Amino acid sequence: MVRAKKVKVKGTKVRRVKPFKLIHLNTFGINNKIDEIEILMQDKKPSIFCVTEHHLNNDQAKLIKIPGYSVGNMFCRKTKNKGGAGIFIKDNIHFKPIDVTSFCMEGDIELTAVEIDDSNLNVMTVYRPPSGNFSTFTRYFHDALKKLSTKEDKVILVCGDFNVNLNETLDCHQKRLKTDFLKLIKQFNLECTVKEDTRVTERTSTLIDNILIDVNRVKAKTKVFDTGLSDHKAQEIVFKEFYIKTKKNKSHLLQRVYNKKNTDTFRSFLETKDWTPIKTADNAKDAFENFFNNVTSSFLAAFPKTKVKIKKHKKETNWITKGIKTSRNTLHFLSEEYRKNSSLKNKYKKYKKVYLEVLKLAKWKENRAKIIKATNKQKEMWKIVKEIENKEIYNKSNVLESLKFENNNDSKWEKNQ
Repeated sequence: MVRAKKVKVKGTKVRRVKPFKLIHLNTFGINNKIDEIEILMQDKKPSIFCVTEHHLNNDQAKLIKIPGYSVGNMFCRKTKNKGGAGIFIKDNIHFKPIDVTSFCMEGDIELTAVEIDDSNLNVMTVYRPPSGNFSTFTRYFHDALKKLSTKEDKVILVCGDFNVNLNETLDCHQKRLKTDFLKLIKQFNLECTVKEDTRVTERTSTLIDNILIDVNRVKAKTKVFDTGLSDHKAQEIVFKEFYIKTKKNKSHLLQRVYNKKNTDTFRSFLETKDWTPIKTADNAKDAFENFFNNVTSSFLAAFPKTKVKIKKHKKETNWITKGIKTSRNTLHFLSEEYRKNSSLKNKYKKYKKVYLEVLKLAKWKENRAKIIKATNKQKEMWKIVKEIENKEIYNKSNVLESLKFENNNDSKWEKNQ
């Protein structure tokens, strides 16, 4: 069983998460599938979501956002298109990225990794392109596993698309790859937990995606399910119990209050200050220092930082309706069936096209409702835009504070306090 000691850290809490779930999926492109992935995350609620073949470059990776999740680590190609590996982690989980870029070789092995704080778990996601050099893959993969297992108490969980068919096959080349791959992971006491085919097409059915763990140290269950997002099925592993440190939401913060009372006090302080030294100063530098000190001391006295309770945000409207979930289930059913019966392929494609249009309309209606209800509609519009772009939301209150002598000089004034 994987466990971590309960550690109390200021501003955080340690809670028992049961169960701890990880999902891996070869998305074959993620940028245009965020709405569908959001539905998947809300339904399955994994602690960690690992992806391969996300097809993002470094600039796109900075903007990608799955609601409720943070980018734990990401490998993106620089010289070629497509490919890639990424790890998304639930917002309330503490983690550290692990640098494994020295073990990556575009077109041969692409991987990324994270360490889950206050646990003995390292997670690595791997993508091996099918046309890549297998010898290069095994050499770099071995070295990456060696780095992750330097500490004996660490448990390694590896998931990904290895493009090594692990089911019963008569192909001599695939048999050799399978044998070499299994020998390699056995050196680190890792075993394949997925036993059923993960990529099913109209012509082939292969087991090329997997989740690797030390089954002697970790008690977990795995399963495979169709998402309709690509021709790969997702793999899910669930630990029966797991201790992780989660972030505790702040209930208060320190900020300056700019009300009429404090503004009047500020004016009063300025009026009582002795400004004579400014007029009698020998040079401009001394005059400015006197002026600056008078304003600074008055400002800090009139607008002290006080503890303010953070308002709880109202629950956002959920655009993922029961109807959408039902349509998604129907899409998954058609996705499974058309692989068995090719005559259903056109029906599946038409249904998926309509389904994606429904998602866009639902998202549009939700955003429209937010804007209509908002007191400051322009601000709400920009908030939605920034959320989509995954950029920091620009807070107009910063502008108001800058007019009230706060802005970038606040840190300087604090030093002079």
